[in-house]
Amino acid sequence: MKTELRSHITKFLGTEKQTRDLGHLMARGVMPKFYISLNGELGTGKTTFTRGLIQNLGIKQPIKSPTYSLLETYTTPNHTICHFDFYRLISPLEFLEAGLGEYFESDNICIVEWPNVVASVIRQPDIEVDLQYSKTGRKVIIKSNTKSGDTWLLKTSLK
Repeated sequence: MKTELRSHITKFLGTEKQTRDLGHLMARGVMPKFYISLNGELGTGKTTFTRGLIQNLGIKQPIKSPTYSLLETYTTPNHTICHFDFYRLISPLEFLEAGLGEYFESDNICIVEWPNVVASVIRQPDIEVDLQYSKTGRKVIIKSNTKSGDTWLLKTSLK
């Protein structure tokens, strides 16, 4: 029996806890060289989602937004997780000059908030998570762009 791959999932999140729990659930099946992009306006839950995902990978320290530092790294026995926030970047040249592209070429798991400014100089994300304001919460659209992304979505058992 062949499994049909889902490449697009839409969910509604009514609370901050549900956003964090979605990140927690989506930590299942992450693998080296995996890249997740997070899109959404300020305050839609990108860092909250990331917090849930990173904590479920075994990180016990506080997970903060790297808005000012551009990058926070977390290490477990199995993974190095790189959490980027490119909100303050003006152009892809800043990304390149800082040497940040190297993080995407190694075995790191890369999670990127505000990826649009660097999209032209890095590879396509395996998974895109788009968080949007809704009347009483958030609408999240999860899209796979690669075979690894399809496999990952299947492992998360999202419905």
